[in-house]
Amino acid sequence: MISCKKEAKLTYSELKGKWNMTEAFRNDKKTQTLSGAYYEFSDTSITTNIFGEIGTTPFTIEKMDIVQRIPTEVRYHVTKNQDQTLSLVTIIDNVSFRFTLKKE
Repeated sequence: MISCKKEAKLTYSELKGKWNMTEAFRNDKKTQTLSGAYYEFSDTSITTNIFGEIGTTPFTIEKMDIVQRIPTEVRYHVTKNQDQTLSLVTIIDNVSFRFTLKKE
């Protein structure tokens, strides 16, 4: 017998809505510079203020990754937590980031 394990996959409906940043780490050190940051997901785009000003870009989901390709590709690996939060891990300009987000 062959055992098939269901592969984890993120869905657009799970993401839809506004997610506020509750914790941010830059190179594994907690940072306050992203206080007040958020991500807002619609069916096809992300609106965020993480880069300093509010911007909206299209995104796709690839298994457990959120991928935005404009203006440059940023890939966020997502972990769904038991307490209805998301953890995102990414690299931006060769700097590693880890964010915890709570749905509004």
